[in-house]
Amino acid sequence: VSETSYTDIAVDPSHETSSGSWSVFGGIFLVPSEAIDPVLYITSVKPKDEFKYSDVDFFIDDFTISDELETDADRMRAHKRMIRIISACVFAAAVIAFAVIMLISGRKLRRKLDEAAKDSMTGTYNRNAYEQRIKQLSLKPEKCKKLFFAVCDVNGLKYLNDNYGHQTGDHCIVKCAHLLLDVMKKCGGKVDRTGGDEIVCIAPKKFKNDLRQTLENEENSFTDYPFAVAAGTAAYSPYED
Repeated sequence: VSETSYTDIAVDPSHETSSGSWSVFGGIFLVPSEAIDPVLYITSVKPKDEFKYSDVDFFIDDFTISDELETDADRMRAHKRMIRIISACVFAAAVIAFAVIMLISGRKLRRKLDEAAKDSMTGTYNRNAYEQRIKQLSLKPEKCKKLFFAVCDVNGLKYLNDNYGHQTGDHCIVKCAHLLLDVMKKCGGKVDRTGGDEIVCIAPKKFKNDLRQTLENEENSFTDYPFAVAAGTAAYSPYED
């Protein structure tokens, strides 16, 4: 900023110099606060009257400068760096927070949609979910070639309601649904309650034999009330369809 010269140099009195030796000089330089990128110039000459100098024998021919000064420009650059770092951290935190919020929101939304598609009494999917599934298959019917279907309903439900009560009738529907859910769990299938005691099973693997065996075992072992389920199965046949 200016050409102000500072000559406040202190010679370390603990060092004596002689020709061909090294010495350490220390100096304190006060730089104005408004100075930007100050430059330190060092000049030396052979003294005119060498006899008056007991410590300096000749001119300085080599030196090292350690500059630990902090100027306004240094502080400004450091401040800008800090602002950039803080801004980057805030941005990163905002991105992470947004991603977490979206993840949580997405999970909540999927859970709500899944709950809305479930039948509260049986735990199967409801009729609306079934119709959506059939609609998707109708758009791409070739997918049906790799699927296996079953339509099931409880036998004698009216008899159960009239003679054992509607609570028993509901219990029978739930029992049937849970048996079908167990079978579908083994083959990665879905169970939809389409209404009353009518339940539909759709799976990517064959399950006809497992379904028949499961229902027969329950019919033969359950004695609280008459329990029987009718089931019709279907699958794509390249020879018939």
